[in-house]
Amino acid sequence: MKSKTFIALIPALFLGASAFAESIIPWPVFRGSAAQTASVDTKIPDKLSVLWSFPAGDGVEATPVHDGKTAYIGTLDGKFHAVNLADGKALWTAKTGPIKAAACIVGDMVVVGDSDGKVIAFDKAKGTQKWSFDTMGEITGGANTDGKFILQGTHDNSLYCFDLNGKERWKFPMEGPFYGTPAIANGKTFAAGCDSTLHIIDIQTGKESASVTLNGQTGASASILGDRLYVGTMSKEVQSILVKDAKADWTYSPDVRPAEFRSSAATTQSTIVIGARDKRVHALDAKTGKALWSYLTGGWIDGSPVVVSEKVLAPSLDGSLYILGLDKGNLIQKVTMDGPLAGSVALAGEMVLIASDRRDDKGGTLFLLGAK
Repeated sequence: MKSKTFIALIPALFLGASAFAESIIPWPVFRGSAAQTASVDTKIPDKLSVLWSFPAGDGVEATPVHDGKTAYIGTLDGKFHAVNLADGKALWTAKTGPIKAAACIVGDMVVVGDSDGKVIAFDKAKGTQKWSFDTMGEITGGANTDGKFILQGTHDNSLYCFDLNGKERWKFPMEGPFYGTPAIANGKTFAAGCDSTLHIIDIQTGKESASVTLNGQTGASASILGDRLYVGTMSKEVQSILVKDAKADWTYSPDVRPAEFRSSAATTQSTIVIGARDKRVHALDAKTGKALWSYLTGGWIDGSPVVVSEKVLAPSLDGSLYILGLDKGNLIQKVTMDGPLAGSVALAGEMVLIASDRRDDKGGTLFLLGAK
């Protein structure tokens, strides 16, 4: 499969491929880090333009990940692609079941779960399969890793832990499907699914150390920063949890036309940013839950915002990526793509990876955005 290069990628031309790769900080898991904060201090240009586009296939709900030189993304037509970050050309493509989840890069592997219930590890350079594991349920959330173990939630009402060879270490039972990506911090994993409960689990043993009753089911990932965890729910709320005390701190619900939060929160020390099915991006005070601002888009926001310094990047199902000011929520730029944006953004240095979920004869597209 060949990519369509709209604009030459300037850093690759002037620096060379190796220098280009060394200049890019990896985004190896959904939301960029094991803690799922989706907040970075890097800068992006005042205006984003398409640098290249890659025709990924029919149906792209997944969020891309990358290791600084190669981007990885799966599609609903059962293809898993490795794409050269420098020029947008396909390096290899593997056949899988339908993929909705983000992959996870660990060591020389890239690991992804598919809708057939398989967790598959590929050699990230060659695309050859290293191992696979059959679960009993659909996989819609990304895998996560602490560098030693791989965690994957499934719709068989379980959270799995594997070693790097694909051997199951433990399986934690839940009372409902798990949609999101488990967050990891301080030797613990934090799993919130459709049993309306946040489970705090020791990664080494698989034993639950604490749990917190949430006010509703969750279809997104929790985000951890310091001693607080933030998660949106299908009961139209965002909750803040004090991790050490294992109890809720505050709860937020919009005053006007509240809707489900299927988006994961981007987390900074002062501000929480999250999307909802009221078509709005919501910014909340991290300590109090007070609403700071909201911005109305033209579609549901199931994809998750990312904070880049003083900017918010928010994908919408209306087909546009909104760049907003973090302080006041003012519109800085609206980048209209070729289809709905169901997944989230991955940062690649001063550039942005995003995929469209177009479902016609042309299919979805993986884009790299940056300065011309």
